[in-house]
Amino acid sequence: MGGLLGSLFQSSDGGTTWSPLKAETKNSITELVATGKGLVAVGLDGLVLTQRAGGAPLEVSQRPDRAALTATVIDAGGKPILFSNDGVLAGP
Repeated sequence: MGGLLGSLFQSSDGGTTWSPLKAETKNSITELVATGKGLVAVGLDGLVLTQRAGGAPLEVSQRPDRAALTATVIDAGGKPILFSNDGVLAGP
């Protein structure tokens, strides 16, 4: 679960309890997508977070255009397709 000011939490017991993840960002998260290889999150100010399966540390990046990202889907090759209010954007 993610949200305002980079808040990010995970549950390993089906949502009974939640633990915070250190996202190292203050940009709000607008969407999270679980993939077979981990997690992808996008957010305001061009925020792209990725985490590999197994609880690896979060990798934080920011698009140079700082587009407000509103959604993401994962393509057949496992790469994220990013969306903003302006539509589909090129990769992260």
